[in-house]
Amino acid sequence: MLDRKPVVVKIVDEMVNQKMAFYQTDAGGVVQEGLKVLEGKLDSNVAALNDEITQLKKERKDAENAVEDRVKKLEKQWKTSTQKERQEIEAQMKQIKTEGAEQAGKFNKQLTTLVYEKQQQAYQINDLKKANEALRSQLDQQRRRQLLEEEERRKKEKEDDESGFFTKLFTGIISAIVWVFLILVLIGFCVGSSS
Repeated sequence: MLDRKPVVVKIVDEMVNQKMAFYQTDAGGVVQEGLKVLEGKLDSNVAALNDEITQLKKERKDAENAVEDRVKKLEKQWKTSTQKERQEIEAQMKQIKTEGAEQAGKFNKQLTTLVYEKQQQAYQINDLKKANEALRSQLDQQRRRQLLEEEERRKKEKEDDESGFFTKLFTGIISAIVWVFLILVLIGFCVGSSS
């Protein structure tokens, strides 16, 4: 398994120290590129489905026109035919209409399937966009949290430095007072001894 620590450190460095949003980091760029590729594939699939739907509608319309043309020809024949021929023509017309209805049913079923697939692709694209936004939002929140924590840490360090300064100053003043007191005692002892 690869050691991911340097990548994580780089991402944290870019987000915290360089104050970049995740999508601005190198890793965020890779994620964004991957999402764009996936979205592009889904868009291509939707475009292909649209083409298929258009082609299927054309084929359905052509089939309906062919049935209608055949029925019209048979109707013309029917008008000029004998009783026996009329019965045959009526049977042919009925057969053609039945076949046309079956074919229309198949086309409608295929069309319904394609429309459903297109909807599913559209839902996937939408879900992908939502997931991308959610990821961006979470990472931005995390970045803001990290920046706040970093700011609080710096504030605390500054306060610690300031309180350390005052502690050192106070200790220095006390030491100076003690030294002055000791010098005065020593001077007093020397003056008292010489008299």
